Amino acid sequence: MGKSTLLNLLLGQDLSVSTSKPQTTRHSILGILTDPGIPSSGPIDYGEGSLTQLAFTDTPGVVRRRSYALHDNMMSAVGKGMEKGDLIVLMTDVFGTVPVEDVRETGGKGVMERIREAGEKVVVLVNKVDLVDKVTNKGEDITYFRGGGEEEEEGFLESRTSSVPSAVLKWRSILPSALLILPISASTGSNVDLLRKILFARSGIQQSLRDLGRPIPGMFRSGCKTLTDQEVWPLIPEGDPLFPADAVTDRSERFCASEIIRGVLFGTLRKEVPYATEVVVKGFTEGEGRRRVTAEVVVERMSQKGLVIGKGGTMIKDIGIKSRGKLEEFFGCEIYLDLQVKVDKDWRKSESRLKEYGYDWDR
Repeated sequence: MGKSTLLNLLLGQDLSVSTSKPQTTRHSILGILTDPGIPSSGPIDYGEGSLTQLAFTDTPGVVRRRSYALHDNMMSAVGKGMEKGDLIVLMTDVFGTVPVEDVRETGGKGVMERIREAGEKVVVLVNKVDLVDKVTNKGEDITYFRGGGEEEEEGFLESRTSSVPSAVLKWRSILPSALLILPISASTGSNVDLLRKILFARSGIQQSLRDLGRPIPGMFRSGCKTLTDQEVWPLIPEGDPLFPADAVTDRSERFCASEIIRGVLFGTLRKEVPYATEVVVKGFTEGEGRRRVTAEVVVERMSQKGLVIGKGGTMIKDIGIKSRGKLEEFFGCEIYLDLQVKVDKDWRKSESRLKEYGYDWDR
């Protein structure tokens, strides 16, 4: 849907794994954005030296059909992310589907049930608006933009939408109390600045909405023609910052390194292979102007190991080169990377193996 792409855009750096494949995000990733001295539209003037801090939780996407313990862990992360949040930002897209049957969190409520209970503390983002023209005017196959990997069980999903107005109206009918349904493009940045302004409760929100032109029916709640500053103020509670002003995440450098490598696996390997992989950082040491990272790529089958290594080691070499480049960009120093491939049969089905690999049911 583009959640991770949006988070990275808001933060200004690639923190969360973002690929074209669905179900890439497996952990809840906390992204911290702190802006000092932002003029607020709120009733309190904090004066010089004040700052505004937002903590975003990028949860895994909703897993409709769960085949592994890994999927249960991902859905547990979805529920806990919504429990902890002051505002739910629901990401869908123009070509998305809406479940007829609610998808339940692991041992918890239905996802849509929880979102409805949040009432006006919900903002729906309709992503991929930049692709509509390619479908309607250029005749490109709409199935290419629909994310893939979604079950087409009869009776499980409602019909898909294929235009911005139809998507907005569909979601307004599902979530009539949602504060705003905003079309965006996470890849081009369209309306992302407006979203940032709303989240930070900056002044001039109404003018920014007017600059969009005639409102799309369903963007605002019934009886509302715009979004006022007074409606935005209460979205995020006032209080002391929870994190240092220069913090970007609460995750360790080891975790960030493993996610960067896993992102390369998803972007390089084909079909089901990346979904069967995990990355475990075994060593992470710092030297003068460089870091040494030793990591294992875990797969479930010997056949998958062969595909990851490639003929004559060509695939693992390519993965290593791409990973090293992204690691150097993220950490800002030279990286020495040692990659090994290990088989751990059916690791996705084992709760104990998942815990060993860093999946936390309590996070």
